[in-house]
Amino acid sequence: MKRRTRTTAHRLRIGLFSILGLSLAVAAGAQSQTRIIVSTDVDVSAISQAEVARIYLGKKTFWDSGARIQPSLLDEKSPVTETFLEENLKKTVRQFRAYWKRHLFSGQGTAPKTFASSRLVADYVTANPGAIGVVDGSYTDDRVKFIELQP
Repeated sequence: MKRRTRTTAHRLRIGLFSILGLSLAVAAGAQSQTRIIVSTDVDVSAISQAEVARIYLGKKTFWDSGARIQPSLLDEKSPVTETFLEENLKKTVRQFRAYWKRHLFSGQGTAPKTFASSRLVADYVTANPGAIGVVDGSYTDDRVKFIELQP
């Protein structure tokens, strides 16, 4: 009886650790699905999730240097955008759209520009000083600066 109890407890422990490991892997995968890019004139190498949320909700509109922040991201249909909004702004695509509709209707701010591909986001960021963008985690481009997203 003692041996059977130990075996069951051992199996439960292994199962719990497996679930925990899988949860951590899924969370890490979701976070690495997106990357933040800025134009090369922006003097930032890392940014917090809170600051990113303030930028994409129109609450922070200027960099510390005084340059206007021009946010952009992939269109609403993109899983990258969905992940980015849920992980960093704690909003669904629908909630984000409703938030900006209310603000635009009342004349408050300008919604982030949206694009069909990471390449088009990078084109926008390259062409606009102070721009920031959200791209697919696997995207690379020498024309922009990739910055670290910190919790």
